[in-house]
Amino acid sequence: MKVYTSVAWIPGHAGIYYNEVADFVAKSALKHHSDHPYGSITLSACKSLVAKYVEDLWQLRWHRSLTGCVTHSYIPFVGSNITFPRLRCSAISYTRLLLGDTTLNVHMERVGLAQSRNCQCDMGIDDEHHFFFECPHYHEFRQLLVESVQDILLTGRKPVASNLSVSLVLAPWTIKSLSRRQCKDILEATFEYIQQTGRRL
Repeated sequence: MKVYTSVAWIPGHAGIYYNEVADFVAKSALKHHSDHPYGSITLSACKSLVAKYVEDLWQLRWHRSLTGCVTHSYIPFVGSNITFPRLRCSAISYTRLLLGDTTLNVHMERVGLAQSRNCQCDMGIDDEHHFFFECPHYHEFRQLLVESVQDILLTGRKPVASNLSVSLVLAPWTIKSLSRRQCKDILEATFEYIQQTGRRL
């Protein structure tokens, strides 16, 4: 059986229009994207890339999580800097408010530890909004909280007009127009209110 071998010349990019276009596009892409995988990378740069990847993955899982909806509404972004009160009892109450797991009847009734969601004042459901803005038992302390928060909103580099809400007093960082200083001051007023009510949440 005879085998025939032939040698043929195959033209390169030169003179073939679409080959020239492909070559031009490839070279342009290399010029515009200098972060190609070749070459060396420092340890600190490598750590930064890994940290960024982990944080992005963590954020994605946090957004898609089927649990922790209450906490997600207060802290939508991972890595947020949260200020906690110095007093341990207030810090515990604040943490439980962020978790949606307090001694408020709305939470106790959900897990079978309270017979009703109503507040002892018989003026509404014992939830976060009622605790901060409605319950007559804390009227005097509430006035101080409202005045303090309103003063904080109107002071600073950029005065902010915002309605009082649970998100404002528990997670002021969700309002983008507030400065870091204003957020911290609002939280301090919130912690003081929790302490003054004497309620162990």
